[in-house]
Amino acid sequence: MVNTRSTKVDREKRAYGNNTLWDIFKKLKEIPNLGDEELREDANGNRIRFNHYGDKTQITGWQVDHIKPKIKFPELEHTLSNLRALSCLANVQKGDKFDHLDKNNHDYMLKRNETTFECRYRKTKIEEGNLYHVYLTPRVKEQHLCKVIRIDKRKILVESNGVEHWVYHDRILFEYTK
Repeated sequence: MVNTRSTKVDREKRAYGNNTLWDIFKKLKEIPNLGDEELREDANGNRIRFNHYGDKTQITGWQVDHIKPKIKFPELEHTLSNLRALSCLANVQKGDKFDHLDKNNHDYMLKRNETTFECRYRKTKIEEGNLYHVYLTPRVKEQHLCKVIRIDKRKILVESNGVEHWVYHDRILFEYTK
């Protein structure tokens, strides 16, 4: 049996710093030709309803997701650009995962890491089969000796000590071996 209870959620309730739930929800585009401003699609294509905030029993229930997890980025906990409405199921599945292969996340981490930020003008030419000193993510401060296995448009597969890693396709993260 499906629970059909519907509670009225206060649009002006401040839940995340000075941001209201409505501020977070209305960042999603309205579904065209529907005429229902309280029904939107989240980043995964799930339909969510504003008044079903926090209701895990509704298929249109949603929660506030921290795009960059608050456990890893506490300074962004109340930043509106880091908050989004996401279906309850999708938010639970995402958990505290952080995709370092995403361009926005990659750029953000480069700016925060003084070690990699200083390398921003590096012009390393990356070729398959060559060895490089590599920052596996823009978050780490030490390099690993890696062999380039495959180069894709957005990411590069490297091998270090018998373990393969995907690295964002950015010359800043690679340095020639001496």
